[in-house]
Amino acid sequence: MTGFSGRNKQEWHITTLARIAEAILTPERPASAGHDSSSRQEGQKMSEADLKQEAEQRLGTEIESSEWDKTKSYAERKLKGIIERFGDEGGIRREPWYLAQLIAETVQQNRFSRFTIELMELNRYADMEIKKGQPVS
Repeated sequence: MTGFSGRNKQEWHITTLARIAEAILTPERPASAGHDSSSRQEGQKMSEADLKQEAEQRLGTEIESSEWDKTKSYAERKLKGIIERFGDEGGIRREPWYLAQLIAETVQQNRFSRFTIELMELNRYADMEIKKGQPVS
C-alpha cells in the first residue's frame, strides 16, 4: 500500500472488502446435488448423514465438520424452545426438514457474523494505513 494516493487506497480498500465478502459468503464447494427431501415419507426419522445433507441442500453449500456439531446442538436447543413456547404446529416442527432448516439458518448466521467481524478488523487496519500516510497536523 506504500505509494498509493488517497483515492487508490480507497479503491484498494473497497476491492479487498469485496473479495473478503465473496470468499466468506460464496460457497466454496457445492452441496451434494440431487438430494430431494420430498421423496421422504412425512414423519420418517432421518439419519445424521441425511440430516446434514438436507441442511446443506437448504444452505446451498457444504457444512464443515468443524461447524456441524456445535451448530446442530444449537439448532436442537432452539427447536426445543420454539416447541415449548409456540407448540409443534400439528407435528410440522418435529419433522426432520424443520431441524435441517434451523441448522442451515444457524450456519448462515454464524458465517455472516464471522464475516462482519473480519470486515471490521480489515476496516480498522485500512484506516490505520490511510492515517499513517497522512501528514500530522
